[in-house]
Amino acid sequence: MGRLWAVLALCAVVTAQEPPKPSEDGEGQKRILALIEEITTLAASEPPILGIDTQLDAAEVVRERYAALARRFVEDAISRAQPLADPPTRSRFLLRSIRVLATLDLNAAEQAVLLYAGQNGGAEFLKDGWQQVLNVALQKSSWEEQTAAMRRALAAGAFAVFEHRTLLERARDKHRDEVGSLFASILQGFPAKPDEADIRFLVRLVRLAGETDIALTRQALETALKAVKDHQFGKRENVKLRYEIAGKNQDMKSVREALLFQIAAAAKVVGPDLFDTYQKDLGHWLKQVESLEWKDVADMREQDLGESGKKKDDEEDTTDLDVFGENRSLAAAIDYARAQKTPLRKFAALMEVLDRDDLPLPRKMALAQEAIDVSIKVKPGDERLIGQAMLTRMLHELGDLPRAGVAAQLLAESYRLVCRCEDASCDSIKGRDECAENVQAFAEYLRDNKIDPQSIGLHHRSLEVRLKILDLQELLGKN
Repeated sequence: MGRLWAVLALCAVVTAQEPPKPSEDGEGQKRILALIEEITTLAASEPPILGIDTQLDAAEVVRERYAALARRFVEDAISRAQPLADPPTRSRFLLRSIRVLATLDLNAAEQAVLLYAGQNGGAEFLKDGWQQVLNVALQKSSWEEQTAAMRRALAAGAFAVFEHRTLLERARDKHRDEVGSLFASILQGFPAKPDEADIRFLVRLVRLAGETDIALTRQALETALKAVKDHQFGKRENVKLRYEIAGKNQDMKSVREALLFQIAAAAKVVGPDLFDTYQKDLGHWLKQVESLEWKDVADMREQDLGESGKKKDDEEDTTDLDVFGENRSLAAAIDYARAQKTPLRKFAALMEVLDRDDLPLPRKMALAQEAIDVSIKVKPGDERLIGQAMLTRMLHELGDLPRAGVAAQLLAESYRLVCRCEDASCDSIKGRDECAENVQAFAEYLRDNKIDPQSIGLHHRSLEVRLKILDLQELLGKN
């Protein structure tokens, strides 16, 4: 009760500054505040990686109406994220917190980036944090504020940030007289000890800046060439890449070779004298680049051949299932589904049969039970979760609440097996990347299909709090 009074007291201050919509009556306001209190309490009781996610979701929902409450949700999320032992987990939640904070107070978000960078991976966190801040700034700030924020990011050491490129594109299209000064600021921010991402980013910016400032472009090319020659790429030396340029493919044997090719293409277009100066390093590419224009260089596309076409070993392909076939009868489709050799393929095929319009209700009920039984033999994962969710909805729509309840309980168990996130020990996203997203998706699924989890005996703390957030969204008129 003490927490509720604290929330009510805070809201009394907030609503003086942020009055409710005219259509929102006193009862509606009370319901909103009660929901916020319930969400606050439930989020605090969730395992860390789910509770922090809930707090940030809630902050995003209320930020436009109750900025002070949103700020409190963000601060609570940060206070839970900071002690997390796993660096990737801690960084992920701190970065998301910074993004939400940026929508409330850009200056506070910038300070948070600087504060937490030293504790969370240094340069990489700094770059990612500024990317969150600048992404928000590009949506809500003036052009002058955007460019000032970009220069602060560069001064802090955040070089390879995509939003720098976005600002340079905007300058080229709408503020052409500022392209040179922006490009100069970016070039000045190039690190003394660049990594591969920094070098690649600079080369891309050279391609983008093009002919707008030849002197700066030449300086950037020379900087990039020296960086490529000096940098040790390690394991990346042998990564193969392909470039599509002017309608032709150019295959590269390494990242170093790929970067030199891009520099050669840009240098040749900037001026033959620059290309000739570095003949020893770039002459190999003369034939490939001699007829290029700036548009060809700017539109160059890259494909990483070392990573394309690979398939995870633990994935099982069900794309070749042919349950319906050409004019396949219902009986043949059922026989086909039952003949599948693995639980996943059998489950997928049965779900296809259950979707048929010519399936009589009694047969549908029997096959649904068959699908329920097979589903528990499927390896825990997305396919099992999605299939059991569909079974739950179908049985609920048919009015078979007992079977719907069984399917729902199996779904909850599948979620438990996939996420293994029940208590305070669940403090790492490793192996649980999509746990919160899965709960959110199922909450939306239940709401869209008008299924009350209580009616099928489904009790899950994280599901309950996400349904309450959906209620809050509805009351606040947010979609």
